[in-house]
Amino acid sequence: MPAVAMSEESRAVARRFFTELWNNGDLSVADELIDMDAVNHDPAGPQLGMGPEATKRLVKMYRNAFPDLVLQTEHMIADNRMVAIRWVSSGTHRGEFLGAAPTGRRVLVEGISILQVDRGKISEVFTNWDTLSLMRQIGAPKLSE
Repeated sequence: MPAVAMSEESRAVARRFFTELWNNGDLSVADELIDMDAVNHDPAGPQLGMGPEATKRLVKMYRNAFPDLVLQTEHMIADNRMVAIRWVSSGTHRGEFLGAAPTGRRVLVEGISILQVDRGKISEVFTNWDTLSLMRQIGAPKLSE
């Protein structure tokens, strides 16, 4: 497959990942988009295993804490199998999150994710996001200095 076509396919997968899975909360999309051995690299997030089931657990965790969660893609760059996305997420803290009780506060957080797409499925996700800002916004206990 030519590089341009591969890049467009990878972009389409990334769009579905953010729109259908994260924003709409359609967990069945994980079975279509996430490879069985896919790995999620997020130094700030919990390690929930590999594959679509781990992704479903991760999405559920965030959407339970922030039921109106929306991840807006601000920039997307695709090069063959790799797609880099700068995103801004927003939501209302209505459920427990990483030990912090619900506050009802509206939050705004930025991050970058790089998705590797192989044979039409996501095989790896590398994410870095402003965890400290989120924890401050929800009034989480101070992090150790």
